[in-house]
This record gives sequence, C-alpha cells and structure tokens, in this order.
Amino acid sequence: MNQKPWMFVLFALLTSSSALAAPKKKTTVKTAAPAPVSAPAPEASRQEPAHESGSSSSWVKTGSVALGSVNNGFNIGVTGRAETHSTLQGTRIRVGAKTGFLFNVDSPNGWNLPILGSVAYDLQNGGAFKPSIGLDMGVSITHYSGVSNAFIDTSSTRVKFAMMIVPAAHLSDKLIAELPFGTMGGGFTLLPTVGMHF
Repeated sequence: MNQKPWMFVLFALLTSSSALAAPKKKTTVKTAAPAPVSAPAPEASRQEPAHESGSSSSWVKTGSVALGSVNNGFNIGVTGRAETHSTLQGTRIRVGAKTGFLFNVDSPNGWNLPILGSVAYDLQNGGAFKPSIGLDMGVSITHYSGVSNAFIDTSSTRVKFAMMIVPAAHLSDKLIAELPFGTMGGGFTLLPTVGMHF
C-alpha cells in the first residue's frame, strides 16, 4: 500500500495536538478567609462638667420679712421675688422681679410699695454657704400720712426712683438672708431681710 509521507506527518500532528489539548486538571488553592473587621467602637462622648452651661425654665419664688430704714423712716413689712437663672461656665446669674409692702412706723398710715427688676451674680466658693451680689432697680410708690402743727393734712403719694445693692447669702437650699442698701422713696434705705424659697 502506497501511502504518501505527508499523511503520516498530518496524522502525527493531529495525535500530538489532541494529546496536548487534553483538558488539564484544575488545581484549587484554598486560602483562609479574611478575618471579619469589627466596626470601630464609638468615641466616648465628652462629659460636660455639672452646671457648665444651661438655663432654667422654672421660676423660683422667695418670700421675705423686712425690717429697716426706708427714706430715713423705720419700716417693717414683707417682700416677694420671682426669679430664674442662667448658668455659664460655672457662673450662675439670676434675673427676676421683686415687690413688697412696707409699713412706715414713723408715719401714721404711711407705706412703701417697691416695684423692682433684679439681677444677681452667685459667687462660687464650693461650700454650703453661697454668697451673692445683686442689683435691684425700679420705682417705689411711697405714701406719707400725717398732720402738721397747723392741723393741715400733709399726706402725699409719690413715685420715686429706687435702686438697691443687694449682698446676700444662701444659708441653705431654702433659706436666704439679704442686706439691701441704696435709695427707695427719695432717701437712704437699709433694709435687712430674711426669706425662704418655695
């Protein structure tokens, strides 16, 4: 049988290429899964010092008994105050309004009715005794009642400017003592008071 040499070459090529083209065995390389990454812990929030800043939404009311000199006449009576406070960097400032009724012992049926705005600064001393300094400003309605030697009625009612400097001390959470001095009703006033918050 006469075969052509080129057929042998073709046959050899076909068999070798099919052997080469045989599918190779796949190798799987196992790798360790990456460790789970945990979420970063939340940063601790900064704690503000107590009473660093803020304001009060409620009003503190104080009732006091007053005894002293108003317009160079001896007076006794009661005063009342309502105030709120604001705290900034550990400093407490109180604002409010004050009024009262003071009976003038030296003038029959004489009286004083103060109507004042007030502001006070609480000094920080870290103890139970809490001093403060304040300023009251407004008007005082003053009534004088009397009869002169000629039996002439000298009664009068006047509205006078009033301004008082008020050193004070909170003796406890409820008890406060004040020593207001200044002018009320046109003359010098010194009116010690002792009161209670409620």
